[in-house]
Amino acid sequence: MLLSKLAEQLVPICKAQGLNYDPRVLPVKLTADCYIVYATPKTDECSSQGKCEVNRYYALTGGKTIQIIHE
Repeated sequence: MLLSKLAEQLVPICKAQGLNYDPRVLPVKLTADCYIVYATPKTDECSSQGKCEVNRYYALTGGKTIQIIHE
């Protein structure tokens, strides 16, 4: 799978899980069906005070859907 294509697919998946993901930051392939992605949780503190943190997540691409797992 092309990393840029996966990055575009991750945007709505992350959004549905309350995460902001920038598709310009490509995922990092870890294993055959596992990628590391960096995203920012949408929190009130981030929105109101600008105290946002970027966390590492895993995108599991095996099967019919892509799952986002926090470490």
